[in-house]
Amino acid sequence: MSSTNQKNVSVVLDKLGLAVKDYENILGAKRADIFSWKNGRTNPSAEQLEKLSLLHSIAEQIIGTKIIFGRLAWTCEFKGKNIISRLEDKDIDVSLVIEHHQYLTAIVEKRNKAVDRYIEDSDVYAEDFFIQSVSDTRSSGSSGNRRRVVN
Repeated sequence: MSSTNQKNVSVVLDKLGLAVKDYENILGAKRADIFSWKNGRTNPSAEQLEKLSLLHSIAEQIIGTKIIFGRLAWTCEFKGKNIISRLEDKDIDVSLVIEHHQYLTAIVEKRNKAVDRYIEDSDVYAEDFFIQSVSDTRSSGSSGNRRRVVN
């Protein structure tokens, strides 16, 4: 694989904020294959290279926003689909994915402002809030009983 394609794979994996298992379905490849592409040991098919190119284009457009897809890719629908479904489409509509990302960015910014207002209106400091939220999720036992401090 050329170093450019190798770099594109790395950018896509690192910058979109999705799990490797998500890329398995999006690219129609096994985890080991994806890491082989990233390390330059093997090459993706022409179809997979085309999809990687689209994903790289998306990653390049959202890099400056500091908001990655993360778990919102599964949970937040926009115009009837979540991000994962959009990226799994045979023909990715890049402009719609970017518009969806802008929607996700607005949601994240709204949540961050709500957290900032909470911190400003209470007697806790940002550091205390973070420590409290981490300790709440760790001390509650099984993962099914975790309490989320911030939604």
